[in-house]
Amino acid sequence: MDLTDTRMQGCAFERVEYGEPSGDLEEWQRTGSWRVAHVKGDAFEVACGPLDLSAAVRVFRRWVEASA
Repeated sequence: MDLTDTRMQGCAFERVEYGEPSGDLEEWQRTGSWRVAHVKGDAFEVACGPLDLSAAVRVFRRWVEASA
C-alpha cells in the first residue's frame, strides 16, 4: 500500500510476524495462520496465508488508529 502523501508516510512501524509463512494451501492447513507486515520506503507491505487477509488488514488498521 503506497503511503506517499498520506499522514502515515514516515511514521514508525515495528515489523509484525505471526505464525510460519507457507508456500501452499496444504502446508498452510497443517501449520495454521501466518502474516508478515513491514514498511519499506513509503509503502506498507504485508504477506499472509490465503485465509488471513482480514487479519493482515487489521494490522494496518491498528497502526493507523494508534497513530491518530
